[in-house]
Amino acid sequence: MSSISALGSDQYSNARAELNWLEASRRLATNMLSLASKALGSVWGLLFCKCIILAVSALDIYLTVKYVEFMPQLELNPVGRLLLGIDNGPECKLQHAAAFITAKFAGNVLVLAIIEMLAHCRFRRVGFVAAAVAMFQVMLGLFLLYADFE
Repeated sequence: MSSISALGSDQYSNARAELNWLEASRRLATNMLSLASKALGSVWGLLFCKCIILAVSALDIYLTVKYVEFMPQLELNPVGRLLLGIDNGPECKLQHAAAFITAKFAGNVLVLAIIEMLAHCRFRRVGFVAAAVAMFQVMLGLFLLYADFE
């Protein structure tokens, strides 16, 4: 009889330890999420995300201007191809890519204005929105710098 109660006691101890571990993990995850939310929602967190968005946007426009002659072949976005076709003649020069570059710039301004509007309205998740856009921009920047277009 004592061996059965001892076995039950061990199972109870294991279950209790597992519950303690799960509770500690939940508290840690909650604290980390709270900290990330405060950091991303802070003025400095938003500024950092906006700077990343601006830097990659500037890189994208710089590469567009630098390789404008090859843009009809390099552009992968169908909307971008359509915009290049609006001003584009048989050859693509800088003046033929005006609608394309203008749309890129306007899109960047629109995204930053929306993030700023969300921050001004005190939308609670503005930091996560800005971080998501910044992460997308980082991936775009890595693609632009390291993709093999051949």
